[in-house]
Amino acid sequence: MIVTTWFPSARNPGAGSFISRDAIALAKDHAVRVVHLAAPELDDGRREFVHQGVPVRRLPLDVRRPTGWLRSRLMRAELLDGADVLHTMAAPALLPFIDVRPRIGWVHTEHWSGVTNLAGPGRSRYARPLSRRAFAGPDSVVAVSEYLADSVRRLRSAPVSVIGNIVDTAADEAAVARSDSPLQLLAVGTVKSTKGWALALDALRLLRARGVDAELTWLGDGPELAELRARATDLPVRTPGHVSPQEVRAAMRSADVLLLPTASETFSLVTVEALASGLPVVATGQGAHTEFLTPGTGAIVDRTAGALVDAVIGLRDVDRDIVVSRGAELSSRFSEANFRRAYTTIYERVRKP
Repeated sequence: MIVTTWFPSARNPGAGSFISRDAIALAKDHAVRVVHLAAPELDDGRREFVHQGVPVRRLPLDVRRPTGWLRSRLMRAELLDGADVLHTMAAPALLPFIDVRPRIGWVHTEHWSGVTNLAGPGRSRYARPLSRRAFAGPDSVVAVSEYLADSVRRLRSAPVSVIGNIVDTAADEAAVARSDSPLQLLAVGTVKSTKGWALALDALRLLRARGVDAELTWLGDGPELAELRARATDLPVRTPGHVSPQEVRAAMRSADVLLLPTASETFSLVTVEALASGLPVVATGQGAHTEFLTPGTGAIVDRTAGALVDAVIGLRDVDRDIVVSRGAELSSRFSEANFRRAYTTIYERVRKP
């Protein structure tokens, strides 16, 4: 039984897309069911449905609020009926079980970047003890990157393992031909300040001020999409909102550089997917993506428009074969087959006799 507060819905098709991908992969080896504890911003009214072969039950419960948390506690037995293993995904899904440990095996996968700040400045004095209690419950805790695991280990005394997200790319999707002009910049992600959309616009303006004919496409929806569009009216910027994974890969094959002007990333699927498509990456911030980029495949720079522009210009003539080779290496490392084997081993270990 996968219990999560993030899952794609009609209100936000991109929400929890990585959790959806995980569930679909795990269902190839196990009888998987998903319970989506949906906050109002994700609740589209659907209650029982099948998502790409996986049964899903969507419950209108916001566990971040006291009433939602209390209701989720009352439903614990119903949620776990018939399950051999509970698999919670992302820290908020721990909340229904924070005070009573299930009698079945329990695995937790951490995806949430907010874990890095749970006990940080400005948090209440209760944040750290509550977080420690939450992460102490599962038999096994997995983080999607070493970067995230370091934060979880500060909240859990028992071991924390690392299993990366599934990277689903095909070798024949890689392309090395790029248009000569204008320079095509691509960004993929939720439109919010921490992802750096304003910085991307500043970089585009600076590029054009330096005489580089450049355009930007930002793929993704988010709370600040309208503001992005309003501030980009004087620039050649495309903002179609949420698009399918196939459309993302197509955009990568026709772009020159991927911009990732982020504050932090827990894993950054888009970085690996870009490299596998022969697309070099210019990125900022902290996270697993800083380990993915090697000389000749991209750059990690300061979070300023000038640093982004200098790196973009420096990557215009990069050897695309080197980029594709690095992408293939990472894609193999984070394959679905490796992901499924790793979790099957964990399930077998935690399952109660």
